[in-house]
Amino acid sequence: MPTRIFAITAARDTVTLDNEGRAEVSFTASNTGPKPIAGRAKLVPLGSAKAAWLSLEGEQERNFAKGEAHQLTVNIAVPPGTPVGKYSFRLNIISVENPDDEFTEGPSVSFEVKELTVAQAPARKFPWWIVVIAGVLVLGGGLITWLLIPQKVAIPDVVGRPYKEAVNDLNAKKLKPTAEEKVSRTQKPGIVIEQNPKAKEVVRVGTEVKLVVEIPPESVAVPRLIGRSIKEAEEMLGKEKLLLRTEPKSPDENPGNIVDQKPKPDEHVPPGTTITAFFMVTVPDVIGLSFKEAESKFQGKLEYQQYAPVITGKVKIGFIADQSPAKDQRVPVGTKVTLRAEAISIEVPKLVGKTVGDALGEIRSRKLHDEVITGPNRGIDMWATVVQQSPEFGTRVAPGAKVTITQQ
Repeated sequence: MPTRIFAITAARDTVTLDNEGRAEVSFTASNTGPKPIAGRAKLVPLGSAKAAWLSLEGEQERNFAKGEAHQLTVNIAVPPGTPVGKYSFRLNIISVENPDDEFTEGPSVSFEVKELTVAQAPARKFPWWIVVIAGVLVLGGGLITWLLIPQKVAIPDVVGRPYKEAVNDLNAKKLKPTAEEKVSRTQKPGIVIEQNPKAKEVVRVGTEVKLVVEIPPESVAVPRLIGRSIKEAEEMLGKEKLLLRTEPKSPDENPGNIVDQKPKPDEHVPPGTTITAFFMVTVPDVIGLSFKEAESKFQGKLEYQQYAPVITGKVKIGFIADQSPAKDQRVPVGTKVTLRAEAISIEVPKLVGKTVGDALGEIRSRKLHDEVITGPNRGIDMWATVVQQSPEFGTRVAPGAKVTITQQ
């Protein structure tokens, strides 16, 4: 399940557009997690709302200290010609380091589109005072002719600019912007990618300028496949125009229900995306490997936990000497495998047949403890022969372990 690292609130859940289809709304995003985190703001249009209408002031990515809150302002600019109706969107905050598992969906904010009007250039009043002066001057006729010629302007270059800035620039020149949306994947959503007429063309005031605005590609929400069979998953994905890939699965294997998936449920992806479903995985053999090597063997599908070391004498000290579940067992994705490293150990020498004195010398030289078993009413005889030992010769024991010998 995704972790809600951020708390997001909106200043208003409903905003009112002005006569030109513009408004702004503020959000507050707070880091509620246990540590500092880098978050990326993402504007998500809902229903038939368009991403090109929405823009975020300031940086999209921000660093949140523990408990820190950031104010984010979203500008709404709905183009003329938009169908009347109610639209909505939300602001999400996603962890930059772990976007799949750490994100928060903000509350939805709605706005109503009514009949929009583009600000018209104020009607130009005829300069009658010039007519009076022109009547006095010899060149008055020519001056009047010049004044009656319609005013013209050069169209500014707005390609590559955010849609809102482009509209403001055109309005300042007393031109009429109109919008058309397109997916080109050459610019970020909300950026103007084409304009007609072209930049620097001289046109009459009030001329309509068509802007083509980049929008995000069509996307669909990934359905939740966990707990479903392969057949059910294929049907669910087929309805959303998504593809299914299973891992692992052999042709004659019935792996049961899906235990994990990637991308995660509710993540938005383009149609045609392949969704990987995970069932059971085979535990690899990691005996004799380092913990780093074992982690790479698990490939992110299994986890491991390290328990107390063991002595087997079969692998190098510090390397994995025991694992549970054992290799080749089939387990669900995410299963924790218990790993135990080979502990530092000492090999017990051969003591049988040596004198008690020599045997004690060898035991103590290896920093092991000794114990001598003698017959009834007999003391330790350094010249007596060792007839039995425990542990046996070749056994590996922990430093300081006790070795018992029996004298003849």
